[in-house]
Amino acid sequence: MSLQDIAARLDRLPLTRLHIAVAALCAIGLFVDVAELALGAAFSAIFASPPHSFDSTQLGLLLASVFVGGAIGSPAFGWLSDRYGRRLALQLSMLLVAAPSIGAALSSDASSLIAFRLLSGMALGA
Repeated sequence: MSLQDIAARLDRLPLTRLHIAVAALCAIGLFVDVAELALGAAFSAIFASPPHSFDSTQLGLLLASVFVGGAIGSPAFGWLSDRYGRRLALQLSMLLVAAPSIGAALSSDASSLIAFRLLSGMALGA
C-alpha cells in the first residue's frame, strides 16, 4: 500500500467526536501558550515599576525564561515520549505545568520566579 493510498483512505474517514475533542484540546493548548505571551507583557509592566522594580537584566531574564524553557522542553519531552511513551510524557508535562505555577505564585524573589517560569516554559514546550 502506497502513501497516497493511505492518505486517501484517511481523507475518506468521517469526522468523529474524537477528532473534535483533539482539535479542542489543541485549541486549549494554543490558548495557554498565547496567554503566557500576554502574561509576559503584563510582567514587563508590573516589574518595571515600583514597588517591584527589577533591573533590566532581571526583567530580561524573567521574560526570556519561558522561551528558553520551551526551547529546552520541546526536544527533551520529544525524546522522553519516544523513549518511554506519550502518556508518561504528557503526565509529566502536566505536572510540570502545575507545580512551577504554584511555585511562581509563592516565590518571594526574582531568581526563584525566573527559575519557576523556566520550568513552566519547559512544560509549555512539551
